[in-house]
Amino acid sequence: MEWGFPSYLSEARIAMETLFVSPFISSESWFQKWAEGRESMASLKDFGLKGRAMCKESLNEMKELVKESESPYGIRFEGDNENEMVLEWNGTPLVRVSAWM
Repeated sequence: MEWGFPSYLSEARIAMETLFVSPFISSESWFQKWAEGRESMASLKDFGLKGRAMCKESLNEMKELVKESESPYGIRFEGDNENEMVLEWNGTPLVRVSAWM
C-alpha cells in the first residue's frame, strides 16, 4: 500500500493498513488456524483432478503488477507442478490461487 499512496497521505495509508492488512498479518492464531485447515482439507487430487501448471508469463505479469523489485509484495509458484500462485507481503502469504483440470 505504501507505494500507491503519495507521501502527504501517509496517515491515510497507515489507517488503511491498520484496518485491512494488520489483522491478517499479525494474528498468530489466524495463521495457526489456517495451517490446520489446509492440512485437514481434502486434496483435489483425491477427487481425480490434476494440477495444471501456470505459465511463466502470468508470473512475470503479476510481478510487474505488484512492483516486486520495489515493494514488500512478492509472487511465487508452489504446488507439485507449479499449479499454485501465491501473493506474499514481506514473506507472509496473503492470497493463494490454484489451477486444476
